[in-house]
Amino acid sequence: MSHDPIKFVSRANATTPPEGFLFLFFDTDNANVLTSKNHDCVFVVLNQLPTTIPDTTKIDDCLCEIVDDISEKFSCAVQKGIMSISDFNSWFQFIQLFSTVTIDPSTGSVTHGITSDPVLFVQLTTNNVDCNGNSTGTASVVVSGGAPPYTITWEDLTPAVVDPSVLPAGAFTVTVVDNGGITRKIAFVITEPAALGLTVGVSGSSPNASASANVTGGTTPYTYEWRDNGGVPIGQTTRVATGLSSGTFQVFVIDANGCLINDTNVVIP
Repeated sequence: MSHDPIKFVSRANATTPPEGFLFLFFDTDNANVLTSKNHDCVFVVLNQLPTTIPDTTKIDDCLCEIVDDISEKFSCAVQKGIMSISDFNSWFQFIQLFSTVTIDPSTGSVTHGITSDPVLFVQLTTNNVDCNGNSTGTASVVVSGGAPPYTITWEDLTPAVVDPSVLPAGAFTVTVVDNGGITRKIAFVITEPAALGLTVGVSGSSPNASASANVTGGTTPYTYEWRDNGGVPIGQTTRVATGLSSGTFQVFVIDANGCLINDTNVVIP
């Protein structure tokens, strides 16, 4: 689509555009710098000279310059700690600018406009499964922008609807649709730790035998408790129990997430 060249005019002669549009012009009152004027007659200097725009007959070139300016300011905000990198990615990913042209039938003048779709922001938070095989994973979203109310659908890859408050390990999607039909779909993965494994090695002989609990999987660190055959703690809470006499003992291991594994048949000859 072709467009009339952006005009070199003074602010006094700059066209006042309809509400929701911007009139772009090279400001002869300010060293011919690219400037915008909105419906409320607010001027914004865009800090671009005509020579820096490859083709002034295409509004898209101006849009690229504006987006470059936005990205530079956002990057500066990240560098100064004003904005996080995740905020930068979220905001910049959904900037949408569209060129529009309106013609005044009475005068034949052309106004270059810039519009954007209502931006729908979805912030996803997830928590992984605590113990292997459980369904304790969770996911939630905070939705803003767009046109409420929102419809939120959680699905696995079947796709079947799932409850985001009791998720097992696996891959899922959340789809948010606003009242205007704008859709955001985010894929995410819930993970789980490896299954706990326990082997017990016995060495030495009564009454100075020892037993060592060797644990794999789960989430470190582990805590240990040794008990006698009746389930009564014997006061030893390290990986290796020492000074054991003949008999049967039990060892209970709990990982950092509260996941339990035990061996109730540790035999000291």
